[in-house]
Parts: sequence; structure tokens; C-alpha cells
Amino acid sequence: MKASRIHPPPSEVRHPRTFAGVQCFRSMLHIPLRFALFLALSTAALAEPMIRVINREFPDGSGSSRHLDPSKRESTETFYDSSRRITHKIVYKLDDRLAPVSAIMYNAKGIIYQKSAYKTDGEDRVIQEVIYGPRDNLIGTKNYIYTIRTNGSIGVSVDTYDANGNLIQTPRLSSSAKKKR
Repeated sequence: MKASRIHPPPSEVRHPRTFAGVQCFRSMLHIPLRFALFLALSTAALAEPMIRVINREFPDGSGSSRHLDPSKRESTETFYDSSRRITHKIVYKLDDRLAPVSAIMYNAKGIIYQKSAYKTDGEDRVIQEVIYGPRDNLIGTKNYIYTIRTNGSIGVSVDTYDANGNLIQTPRLSSSAKKKR
């Protein structure tokens, strides 16, 4: 069998002058399409949410480790003392936007000591926390009020209410308060 040279069909034979321009233009059209297809296929595997771990250390030597699992819509934050012993743990249930919906707080022995339900605003900030005891009895409510300060930073104040809906007064330091020496 004799090897033959493959020639394009007559309909694909172009004049040399247009061949370079048209063929290059066509190949340029195919490159982005191929690249887009490559990105779509390669990011499909990346579209699966990944578990993130955030470790923090506080000035007193204590710290926390937060594990965020978007596929389970759950986040677990474990708090440690300065000796790295677990002090408590919070398990958050998250919505589709990964904003908190509820939380269950456990002590160091793994016993539930508090539950919370959250309401968020359009910016996924917690605006209300309803606090329950371990047996689902209402303990109180916290309302979070966000303000924009004159320097552009965001301030938050918290109004706390008891189980009967009475505002709990929290002591606030005035600017005229003097420190004792």
C-alpha cells in the first residue's frame, strides 16, 4: 500500500491571499472556544465546595480552629485555652449563602449548654440571635444594630433582652469616666 498525501477537498482550497487571514481568524475563534471548554471542564471538578480551616490565636494565648464544610452546610469552631485544651465547641448550620442559621454550643465534655437561632440581613450579617438553653427553653434575644461611623468603619451595638422581652441594661463607659490610679 502506497502512502498517499491527503489533500483538502476543493471546497476548502483557498486563495493564498485569503488563506492566511481567514484561516488565522478561524483558528483564533477556535482557541477561545477550546479554552472556554477547557475551563468549563476543569472548573467543574473545582465547583465542588472545599473544606476551609481558619485558625486564630488570641492575645491571651488561647485560640480557635474553624472548619467550614460548604457541601454539608456546616461549620465547626473549636476553642482552646492557652494550654491547647478544648474549652468549648460551636457547631453552626449554614444556609445556601453560608450564613449562619443556627448554632449548638458544647462544653469541653461535649455536653450541650446553649442553642441559638440566627436571622440575617441582605448582607449576611446577623441581626438577631435567639438564645435557648440545652432543653430548648428560651433564655433571651440579642439584636445587633449596625451603623456606619464617620471614618467609614462599621460599628455594631447589641441590645440584649431576657426571656420575658425586657431589655437588659448593660453598663456603658462614658467618655468622661476617669480611671482610678
